[in-house]
Formats: sequence, structure tokens, C-alpha cells
Amino acid sequence: MEAAMIKKMGIIAGILILTIVLAIGCNMIISRDKNPMVSNSDESFLSLGNVTITRGELYTYMKTSEGISHLLNHIDEIILEDAMNAIDAEAMEEELNLRKYGTTDPERIAEILEDEDLLERVEQTFYFSVIRAGFNPDEPEEVDRYLRLLAARRQSAINQLIEDFDEDVLETRAENFYNDNYFGDITAIELIFTSQEEFTDIMNQFQLVPGYEGGIGFYFGISKDIENMDEADFDDSNTRLLTEREVLNRFARIYNVLHPYRDALPESMQLDDTSYFNDDFIFNYQDMIAQARTANAASILFEDLLLDRLEVEANDDDDDEDETSVMRYTNDAVRYNPEVDQFGHYYAMYFIVDQEDIPEYHELEEAEKQEIREAYAETLATDQAQIEHMIRLRYNEGFTLHDTRLKLSYELFVEGYIRNESDRYVRYEESDRDIIASLNDKRIQVDDYFDYMVRRIGAISSIELFKTEWLLQSEFFEARFGSNRDLVNSNNSDIVSFRRQIDNLAAQFGASIFAEDMTFEEFMFVYLQFSSDEDYLKYLVSSELLSDIVVPFMDFDVALEYVEDFYANYINLNVEHIVIYKDYDGDLAPDDFKAYLEALEAEGGEAWDTYIDTRNRLEDLIASRVEDGESLEDIVDEYRQSGRRESRSEWAEFKNFGFKLRYENLTADENQIVSYHNVFTFVPEYSDRLFDIYERYTRPEFVEDPFMVDPDGLFATQFGLHFIIASPGTEENFVQPSANFEDPDGDYDPRLINPGSVPTRDQLELWTQYQYEITFQDGSDINFPEDLDQVIQVYFDRYLGRLFPNVEENRDLHGNLVMIEKLLEGNVDFSSHQAHLIRMIEAYQELYRRDLFPDINRD
Repeated sequence: MEAAMIKKMGIIAGILILTIVLAIGCNMIISRDKNPMVSNSDESFLSLGNVTITRGELYTYMKTSEGISHLLNHIDEIILEDAMNAIDAEAMEEELNLRKYGTTDPERIAEILEDEDLLERVEQTFYFSVIRAGFNPDEPEEVDRYLRLLAARRQSAINQLIEDFDEDVLETRAENFYNDNYFGDITAIELIFTSQEEFTDIMNQFQLVPGYEGGIGFYFGISKDIENMDEADFDDSNTRLLTEREVLNRFARIYNVLHPYRDALPESMQLDDTSYFNDDFIFNYQDMIAQARTANAASILFEDLLLDRLEVEANDDDDDEDETSVMRYTNDAVRYNPEVDQFGHYYAMYFIVDQEDIPEYHELEEAEKQEIREAYAETLATDQAQIEHMIRLRYNEGFTLHDTRLKLSYELFVEGYIRNESDRYVRYEESDRDIIASLNDKRIQVDDYFDYMVRRIGAISSIELFKTEWLLQSEFFEARFGSNRDLVNSNNSDIVSFRRQIDNLAAQFGASIFAEDMTFEEFMFVYLQFSSDEDYLKYLVSSELLSDIVVPFMDFDVALEYVEDFYANYINLNVEHIVIYKDYDGDLAPDDFKAYLEALEAEGGEAWDTYIDTRNRLEDLIASRVEDGESLEDIVDEYRQSGRRESRSEWAEFKNFGFKLRYENLTADENQIVSYHNVFTFVPEYSDRLFDIYERYTRPEFVEDPFMVDPDGLFATQFGLHFIIASPGTEENFVQPSANFEDPDGDYDPRLINPGSVPTRDQLELWTQYQYEITFQDGSDINFPEDLDQVIQVYFDRYLGRLFPNVEENRDLHGNLVMIEKLLEGNVDFSSHQAHLIRMIEAYQELYRRDLFPDINRD
């Protein structure tokens, strides 16, 4: 069973307790329904060893676990067939990008495609999301079907939203949406400051008074330095308001100071000197919003500066009740923000040189207006809106259920989204035994529904059913519960306790408000996802056996490989660093530093020598500050606040060279030390350097030092240059522990003896058995030395801890892996869809391995 279902059991049990009116002693209640059943229900669907799963058992399990969701998928594929076929290549690519990359932004997708590690993780996540949805990610037509269904649902909801709007209301909202989100590209000079202090220093440098009389003033006074002036001191005796052209010239000068590595702007330029403005000066609203890093900058430039500060010529016709803007923006409006705007750690000013003209909404072609309407409706087509739309659409298409249990499940589902009128969207009619549901002009045969579910969830359902039956027939059952496998009549105290648990639940149900509308079996089906009390009893018994198969079926060869790899790559550090990076493109994120270095080295000569000299002096300055006791965080904060005048700040020359600094504490969370489990998540150059630092740090002459500065100095990754400080992750295991063990007195099991340092297979096996016994039994007879216990835990607990926690799904995952191996090794034979189900089982095997042991698959 799924973990969510386990949690739901506890929740519902609590609800039942709260709704008891009186305690009554009722036994298992018989269901009143007579629901459709798959044909040939007693025929075998799969058989392996002593386990046989019939068609009827598989059908019942699938209907109970995910039956309503896949019936709805089946129905939706019928209703939306034309819509699915009409999805064009562009819409399919958009859906794929959304589901795989989480974005449709081409630049972000390009970044993901260039990052091999990130791309691999993205591909794996999408692969497994397709599996979990019940589609085979290895079959292109299955992936296509999956994406088409998602896209068709969303498009259908969009179309319905448009249709439901009053025409005038829709046009008004579409026009407002257009005005709020569609802007012509802006050509502007962008000034980004790293701090308020840097902004103030530069304003003072150029004798500028931001916000003076609604614009920018020039201070010409001589009696007092501008830095010593209070705001109230500026008046027409010492300050004059700059003209728009003068402001433009000042912006050009400040731009040259902020970007000395770019082509300089003329400091006496005119507004029509557009030849100087390359792509660095062109800003597109949609592109900036798509990049979270620049979304706030877009807000300042487009929304704040344009909408709030530029003049808008309004239609003030008294006869027009709906006053609207007849001109969007005027060219003679204020072009700049006279005071700096803050977003995050940055401060920004803009001077708008030009804005691309775009037509008014009413000037658009009808096809263009329709695109705007759809774009607006898409913002309303949330996941919930799509679900509500499909509920109504199914009803309008005559969707009727002919199975009482699915009817109850769908009723509960609908009430979660349409509470006020939920009853009207659920139809039920008794029908022939072979009809499960119907539409206006179509009947859904039970066998067709069964076949659909087999393709979607037949693999995982077969794994789960096989697991339960195998466990109930295994020697593990006999060891724990005895030889009597008749669960209803067994006298085993644990099984009796399970039966009593079900009886108590039935009693609580009988005294609750739930009993007014459904039987106990219907309640279990809808709320607990069990088809019957016997199904529930099987689950309780088989779940107890999952922990018993951990040790016998643990792959200790894989476990030893994991431990040996852990030992060989042992590391235990807290790490913080300064990243020295470049941001030539102005997107507020590090440029590819490796590419920058390659281009610079290819140029060679003075440019390369200047870089090396500047880099070395910055490193020396940071190192000297660290020696003086300053923290890396304080150093970066001082750098950010410093100005650009080299006569006033020792950091200025590095800022003017284009270096930016960022502080990061990689282990800010005390439980997140750099260890084997996460060290390989960093780029290889960084991981390698951490290993070098750790090796040096753990030498006897350094091991008592409170921290270590990377002795090899700055090094480059794609993100920039890194200045690292490390400290011990955990003091008790900072120096790598050894599993060496000698037993001269013969007090311990001889399998524990180990002349080396790396844990042995025997040590792992014995320790696992020891952990199992102390976790699930009253204790253990194994005498395990405490020191060695602690050592093995360091190397192995992360692996074994996935199997022995109080989280049921992890042991369940392990059980599924064991059963998958048995099914595949036994060449299981299915009565239908053999090749498809085998491929899906193999996909689940990969999924469970990564879910359970992701560290092992890090390569």
C-alpha cells in the first residue's frame, strides 16, 4: 500500500473515534453491493511458484487502490479524443518542457541542457513521474499519450473559461491583461548598485542629489562637501535641477564607472544616439519575468517606472462611463527614476532611451486578440480549475457510474472541489454486470476498463499482490505466526489481535455517522483503500513480515560496495566560502567563469597578466582579513557596501575590474555537514578540492586547529573563483574511524575480527542482524562491542537506516525490490501484455532502487 494510504488510516481512525455515539460489538459487516466484475475472474493472470494471482484478484486490487483515478483517465481520453489529436507540435513541446524542465523559457532550458548533472537529474525526475502516472516512459507513444492528455485537459479548461465569460467582460479583462503584460522592448541604461552605500558614494562622486525637486539635482556648492550635506541643506543656492539630457549624460558616466570592461558610452550623448545601444541595453519584459533573478528588476523598469511615473493620457470624456486609457505611454514623459529602487540586495536606476511601439489592444487582428484571450484564460486555468472543469464536462457528456463503490469514491472526489452542488455531478445507475460506466453514446465494458488499468497500473499492482501472497505463504510467516494460514480462524495471538483491531474499527464505524450512508466494506474501500476486511487482515499480517525479510534478502555485496566507497571517499567538514565571479551579461547570476578564463587566456598578453595580478592581490587581501579574525560573511558585506573610488576603498579596484563577491555557508544547517552523502553533489573540481583540504586537515599537526583555510588558495569552477574555509563537521568522527578489531580473549563472534580498517562483509552482516533484533525483537543475544558498533553506524547506518526506520514505506520499498527480483528471475508469465508489464516492472525496479538507495547510484 502507498504511504499516503497508511497515513490516511490513522486520520480516518481518529475521525471514527470522534464520531462514536455509543460502543457496540458488531462483527464484520457484509457489503450490500453487487458490482460489475471482470470476465473469467477465476482465471490466472500471473503464476509463479506457489503464488497465483487471478484476474478477479488483480481487478479488485486495481479498482480499490487507484480505480477511480484511472477510470477518469479512461473517460477523459474518450471525451477529449479529438482535443488530444488536435494538440499541435508547438503545444506538445510546451507541455513537455513544463513537465520535464519546469519552464518554457528557452534560456533556462538551454542552461539545463548545458549542465550534464542537472540534465541527468531532470531527465530521471521526468522519467519516474511518467511511471508514477501509469505510463511507460520507454515507449514514445505512451509518453505522447500522457502529455496529450495533460495538454488537452488544460486547453479544454481554457476554452471553457473563455466561453463562460460575458463577451464584454472577457474583452475588458483581456485588454487589461494585454496592457499589464505586453510591452514593447525598452532600450534603457541600467545602473545596478550592490548596496545603498555604493549608490550614495557614486552619487557623491558625481555631485548628484537624487530626488531633488522630483528629478536629479547637481550640487555646485563650495562651502560644504556634498558628503556633509543634509537633505534639507540642498536648495537653489547650491543645487540645480538637471535637464533630461544632462541626466542622460550622468547616467552614461555612471554606467562607464560600473562597467569599465564594456564599451564606454559617450558622456555627452544625445537621446537619438541609438547606435551605441547594443543588446546589453535592450530589455524584454517577458524574458526578465521568466528569469526569477531579474523579475524584480523588470518590475522596476516596466511596472514601477512606466506605469507609475510615466504620463498616461486618459480619456476624460464625461459621457464615457468606462474611462480607459487611449494612449499607453508618451515619448515626452519622465524617462528615469530620480531615486534608487531596491530589490533584494540590489539597488537600481533606469533611464529609458526608447520604447518599442506596440499596437493598442483594439488595433490587434482578431487572431491576435484570441491569443491574448487564451493567454489570459491560461492564467486562470489552475490545477484546481482544470479538475473542476473536467468534473462538469464529464457530467455534461452523460458520465454515469454503474459500480456503487466507484460511485462513492467519485462522490468524495467531487465534493473536494465542488462542495455546493456536488450531488448533481455524480450519477449512478444499476446496469448489466459487464458495464462499469457510460457516457451519452458509449458504454465502458468492465473488460475494457480492466485492460486499461493493466496497462497503467498492472505492473505495480502485480508486484504488490505477489508480495502479499508470497509473504503469507513463506517460511517467515510460519516462524512468526505458526503453520495455520487460515487467518480468519488462526489462534495465533498476534493474528487474533489483528482481527480484534478490525472488529473494533467496525464497531466504531457502526456507531458513527459514516454508517448512515455506506457499509463498512464500502467505507474501507473509499477511505482506507481495502476491498474487504479480509484484504485488510492480509495487509496487517503481511506488513509485519516486511521487517523479517530485510536481513535474509539484503544484498550484502551491494552493501559492502557502498561501505567501501564510503570509506574510500570519507570526508567530514563544515564548509563556507567566498565565490569571486563575473556577471558581464547583467542577469545577476555568475557567468560561466571557465569560458571567461579560456577566452582571456587565448587573448593572453597584458589582459591575462592583469587578471592574474588582480586575482592574486584580491586573494591576498581576503586572506589577510581572515588572519585578522574577520569572517568571510563580514568581508563580503564590506565589499558589497564599498564604493568605486580607489582612493577611498581598498576594494574599489577589484569592483572596477568586474569582480563580484558572494558568501555561502554550505553547512549552515548543523545536520548538513559535507560528507560522502553529499560531497559528490558539487562540481568535480570543488569536490576534489574538499577532499584535498580534508586530507591535509586530518594530519596530526593540523587536527587540533579550529579551522583551515584552503592551503592551495583560489581555484576556479564554472561559477567563479573559490576561497574556502573548513572546520570539523563532527568532532567525534572528524578523523576517519577504523573498523579494525582484535579479540585476543575470544569474547566476541570471530566474524567480527578485522585486521584492516574497512568494515568487512561479515561485520556488516552480523551488525545488521544485531540491529534487526534490537529493533524488532525484545533484544539480541549478539555481543557487539560498543566501539565497533559506533564505527559501523558511521559507514552503514545511512544505508541500513532506510530499511529499519519507523516509516513503513521504506520497508515496503525494500519488499517490492525483493519481489521484483523474484518475478524477473522466475521469468514470470502474464496472461496478457507480457512485454509491456515486464518493461514496467523493470522501470519500477530502477525507480525503487533510486528511491531507497540514491547514494549508491550517484555515479
